[in-house]
Amino acid sequence: MKRQSSYRFVVTIAVLFVAAGLAPAVSPQGEKVKVPRAPVAGVRAEIPAARAVMLSDLRRAKCEGDAAAAARLHDRLGWTDASAPAIPSHIAPEVVIRDDRPRDPLKWGGDVLVSQPDWSSGYQAMACRSDGTFYVVVDDLNANFLDLYDSADGGATWNYLYSLSSSLGDLYFPSLAIGEGLHDRLLIAYEQARNMPNSSLVVYWQDLDTFLNGTVVVDTYPDHILGHPKICVDSPE
Repeated sequence: MKRQSSYRFVVTIAVLFVAAGLAPAVSPQGEKVKVPRAPVAGVRAEIPAARAVMLSDLRRAKCEGDAAAAARLHDRLGWTDASAPAIPSHIAPEVVIRDDRPRDPLKWGGDVLVSQPDWSSGYQAMACRSDGTFYVVVDDLNANFLDLYDSADGGATWNYLYSLSSSLGDLYFPSLAIGEGLHDRLLIAYEQARNMPNSSLVVYWQDLDTFLNGTVVVDTYPDHILGHPKICVDSPE
């Protein structure tokens, strides 16, 4: 039975702010400077069932230190020392690339390219769900966006999910956490409209089971520049 984690206060405050009409209008969308595109929400590449089982077995073999089993699964997955296919994403112009697998089957390969847009990005943050799903959020430095990606295969390939934006000002310096307890939620803390009359610290949340989402204005700092916010959750144990 899941135990309620300490991030429950985030959801409670979010309901109050949304009900009062005070939360900023942050919504998933996909428009980009230089490369406009239609809104996208939660698009995910489907992994064949047999391949998903092998990936799960591979994760278990690595955790148990079973080099022989990991090597056999590498072969069954078609991963070799010379393989480095480029896999186009379903949303241009981003691409994801799986790098070479190393000779040691208990270690992953080198760097994996998550995205290759033609705009500048930075201040990335990463978190992992207990089922092994990775999430990365990155600041689009050319526009008012925070871009979210996920990986369901241990970081070998990545999918663009959606972007956050607000009409109240640019978003800066995202921090990412996954809270799992009574509810499983993805949380992104960020600065909004820094050095402006309405500068504030905001938390965006999304329920990973129901996909409901909302925002919380944690505090406001008129005309100030905030320090990079960080967010974390306690253990559900």
